[in-house]
Amino acid sequence: MTDRTDSIESTTSQVHRQPRHSQTRPSIVSRISMASAKLSVVSFEPTQADETPWPSIYVMSGLACCQAIQFSMYFTPMWPYLNMLDPDASIVFFGLIIAAYSFGHLVSAPFFDKWRQESNALRPILLACLIIMFIGHLIYFLAASLGENAKWAILVSRAIVGTGESSLTIFQSYAASSSLPQDRPKAIAISTTGLAFGGFVGPCLQLVFWLLGEDGLQLTENLRLNMYTAGPIVCCALNVIGIFLVLFVFEECYVDRMHADMLKENELVVMPYDRWACVVCLLTRFAQLFAFTNMETIGAIFIMTMFAMSRVHTVLAMVVAQFLIGLFTVAIHNLYTFFDVEKWANLRQICISAVSGFFVFYLVTYTWPFLPGHIQFYAENATNLSQQNVGCDADLYGWCEIVSPINFWLYMVAFTAVFGLCMPNMNLALGTLFLRILGNTRQAQPQSWFLLSGSAGRIMGPILLSRLFTMFGPQLAWLLEMIVLVIVLIFWFVFYTRMIPAKIFRRPTFKMTSFKFVAE
Repeated sequence: MTDRTDSIESTTSQVHRQPRHSQTRPSIVSRISMASAKLSVVSFEPTQADETPWPSIYVMSGLACCQAIQFSMYFTPMWPYLNMLDPDASIVFFGLIIAAYSFGHLVSAPFFDKWRQESNALRPILLACLIIMFIGHLIYFLAASLGENAKWAILVSRAIVGTGESSLTIFQSYAASSSLPQDRPKAIAISTTGLAFGGFVGPCLQLVFWLLGEDGLQLTENLRLNMYTAGPIVCCALNVIGIFLVLFVFEECYVDRMHADMLKENELVVMPYDRWACVVCLLTRFAQLFAFTNMETIGAIFIMTMFAMSRVHTVLAMVVAQFLIGLFTVAIHNLYTFFDVEKWANLRQICISAVSGFFVFYLVTYTWPFLPGHIQFYAENATNLSQQNVGCDADLYGWCEIVSPINFWLYMVAFTAVFGLCMPNMNLALGTLFLRILGNTRQAQPQSWFLLSGSAGRIMGPILLSRLFTMFGPQLAWLLEMIVLVIVLIFWFVFYTRMIPAKIFRRPTFKMTSFKFVAE
């Protein structure tokens, strides 16, 4: 390390030895050599501190915000983009694209966890994840230039980006593991606020990109900068910024060992966690993301089919809804940060209310047979191919003539209100309750199960629901969602009294006293 430092000092001294009257700037070669010398002394080893490392927590929150932006930017335009590149691409294939994201995360998470345990340093893992996501977004941007293979490029790109999503667990856990006990709520609030703000910024950017339209700016013969491809470019730029922050700004620092010593001195004992309570949390997490991926997979298709809207207008409607959901999310995170929400409702009641809200949404937006009218449909062979068809494709879906329509504003208001209120409340309440049930101890296996249950919901949901929607229409997909949510509610009512934090007590201490034996 000293040799590297000396090399930097020597390089710097050479620059300062230049005559003062010379106004020539350092050459490009010297700038590169100085930058590489600085990079060579970047430490990849974590350090220990006596207080909470707030600068590092702020950097991690910024990285979490960037990742939330990247995720929320793909929620709306992905299906219209796929439909434009390959009109023959089916909803089932689109379901595979959605599932590929979580599948990439599911496969890579054990590898990154093992790497983290063996290396004991986060910086190399973060760099690897950021580079992987950069490659995935770049492939997505270049998909339009691949002709018939465009849909496969999108599939591969989403799987690659999902692989890099493993860094999200690092962002979420670092705030807790690097802060003092008295600072931990504030540190976690900063981290979650970064995620919430990123989920709000993503739709805002996509709303700006919508102004480019489908034509946009011609870059090459087969490549355009439009409302579908501007997002991936921004995501690539965010990953470059993230790489810079990790290399030159972020400093990995922990105080959790000090906290462990404090617990040891106080002789605190945590009782074993309730396994059935953990099962209820895992099922709830599965149902939550199962419901969310239904909207991610079928949301845009449902609007285009049910309300006869074009790709451009569908993107606008969904982006506005996502923008409002982002506002709700930021407001709710601030509410949890600055107020004691548990004074009004405990975490169990919040979780039950959120699950019930999802159920009410699918109940209200269900296409009941007694509703009047029919949805607009068309036959591919009987229409003008020079124009974009809107409505339900009768050649592709056999249920177009029998499905009853629902009100557009009812659907959009219900979607915005339910997912804007229930999703952030569920994320905060369920995550906090699960940690309390575990007793805030280092239970790596239950935490892995929690992540696995969410990934399972995001993998199974797109595959099952896209197939049901294609074959039977929205009714059966909605019905499956309601069945899953009812099962979860039953588990909550049965094990409600057991959904409590693990008990912590002080270990009793025994002191030896002197005994005196007296002869009779």
